Amino acid sequence: MALSNWPNDKSLVQSGFYILRAIAGNDDVKNIINRSGGIDMIVRLMQKHLKNADVAEQGCSALAAITLRSGRNAETIAESGGVNVLVNLCTCIRQRAGSEAV
Repeated sequence: MALSNWPNDKSLVQSGFYILRAIAGNDDVKNIINRSGGIDMIVRLMQKHLKNADVAEQGCSALAAITLRSGRNAETIAESGGVNVLVNLCTCIRQRAGSEAV
């Protein structure tokens, strides 16, 4: 998967998340994404690009689409450390908002 081969390319990661979100409308595809390690990869890349708002937005959208109607996929996100990444993302957003208000 291209995302794992070029994890530093923010534009590629953002586009990859966008595509994953789009194809995750199909429940069978969601399960394939999970079984192939896609959720772990999304969580890992979101952590890597935590301070990039565009990547974070697409990553959150992809995770939301992948978990819709799939409790097992939600469990995989939690097991992959996705909850911590989302909390860290909220912290970054709050810090960014605070520094922009100054």
